Amino acid sequence: DPIYPKQALNNEWEGTVIVEVLVSKFGKPLRIKITQSSGYVSLDQSFVRTIKEYYTFEPKRVGGIDQRGLVQLSYSFNLEV
Repeated sequence: DPIYPKQALNNEWEGTVIVEVLVSKFGKPLRIKITQSSGYVSLDQSFVRTIKEYYTFEPKRVGGIDQRGLVQLSYSFNLEV
């Protein structure tokens, strides 16, 4: 899970981030585009950073060959957890 930024905790910021990830044929994120912001840059960036550093994906397969593909992900930062 992404780290809840300290500034966001202190200000009780919550929100859902939706991103589109271009995944390489090796399953690594190549590009991450925020398609819906949480409303807070620090929350958005925390999720993007987590994807870049920790996520790997199953590459898209077409005819038995691994190819680039798009994946949509979302994460909700919620203080009631």
